[in-house]
Amino acid sequence: MWQHEQDQGQKKIIRFNLLFKLPAMGKSYNISSRSLTVLRCSIGIIYIWFGMLKFFHGYSPAEDLAINTIHKLTAGLIPEKTSIILLAIWETALGLLLVLGFQIKKVLAFLILHMVCTFTPLLFFPGLSFKFAPFGFTLVGQYIMKNIIILSAAWVLWQTAPREEMQMATDYIFLFSNAVFLPTGIVPSLLASFLFFFRYFYRKWPVTNN
Repeated sequence: MWQHEQDQGQKKIIRFNLLFKLPAMGKSYNISSRSLTVLRCSIGIIYIWFGMLKFFHGYSPAEDLAINTIHKLTAGLIPEKTSIILLAIWETALGLLLVLGFQIKKVLAFLILHMVCTFTPLLFFPGLSFKFAPFGFTLVGQYIMKNIIILSAAWVLWQTAPREEMQMATDYIFLFSNAVFLPTGIVPSLLASFLFFFRYFYRKWPVTNN
């Protein structure tokens, strides 16, 4: 999908081809590195903000939902107070690393893992997520579904990563998810399917050097 960088004066341009495009629309798009930086930092700020709230009991509106979801994902192995603090550390750390631009490929790998897990309440707590299933969401359901935007933005950032580093990042996701969520068996299976699907199609994407 992506594919090369070129300097135009003082401005670095990242050029990539649209993945899902009509045959007659053989267009390419240019995205400046500044635009990608703004996108990365905006996600980072949201992660820092939402993560910091979880350090203080009662401040995050998603606190109970997060605790109950982690309880389901880990089969109750992690105490409630510990689980919300661990999530707060995870989200805040991801946000800081995104804003600082440190180890972006690995950070995005864990961000995608986190985003996938945020959708599990739709399965675990349908009564809390839907008013009229499957399309009529409650406020909680809408709160969850808005993560599609963050996931899509992360996908754009992901596409600008070198191929070999992206494959390394998917390995990090797979190993971490199996180590943490192995007791449930559900999450590792879902993530493994996602990773194999992703890596298969990534190998199939053409690399152009226009």
